[in-house]
Amino acid sequence: MKIAEDVAAGLVHLHQSTSIVHGNLKPSNVLLGPDFESCLTDYGLVPTLLPADLLGSSSTSSLLYRAPEVKTSTAFTPASDVYSFGVLLLELLTGRTPFQDLLMELDDIPSWVRAVRDEERDTESGGESVSASAAGAEEKLTALISIAAACVAAVPARRPTTTEVLRMVRDARAEAMSSSNSSDRSPARWSDAVVLAAPTGIIHCPPQRASRPTGTS
Repeated sequence: MKIAEDVAAGLVHLHQSTSIVHGNLKPSNVLLGPDFESCLTDYGLVPTLLPADLLGSSSTSSLLYRAPEVKTSTAFTPASDVYSFGVLLLELLTGRTPFQDLLMELDDIPSWVRAVRDEERDTESGGESVSASAAGAEEKLTALISIAAACVAAVPARRPTTTEVLRMVRDARAEAMSSSNSSDRSPARWSDAVVLAAPTGIIHCPPQRASRPTGTS
């Protein structure tokens, strides 16, 4: 979830400090440094394309992360970035890209996330009982699912702002780290309590190429 916090912080910086809409947030546009700090790339480019160019340059994978209003009007806004963040967060929670029909039925999101996580847990544990620590992560998981579901609301006005998203993610992360006594410098241990797998499209940078994430100090 350090990844989610850094990405949210980067979006806040883009929207508030530069008035730039990312427009193409997806796993392959998130780079990870040696300490798992996240760096946003390819921001502000897609919204400058003309509609015809946008259609021709968009891959199927990119379309999965775009808000409904963008697909019909190419109106990229901070709210459409929030939608993309919600899809990315769901992928962080499950290691799988949410299918489009699921995103249209928000009530199905919690059960889908839990079903995927239970399937992965059963595979890894061989069907053994869930540990107390895993059971204790349920409250944090519920909070993160709620954040993701709010972000992928079909109506842009119903989505939280990036500032609100960042606050909610930080609150959830702080609570999880407090209960697990994890260090901010040990992302693997923190993620074990809440997240199963990062999206395979997120790229890990070698130390010499790593830079600080957009919008963080």
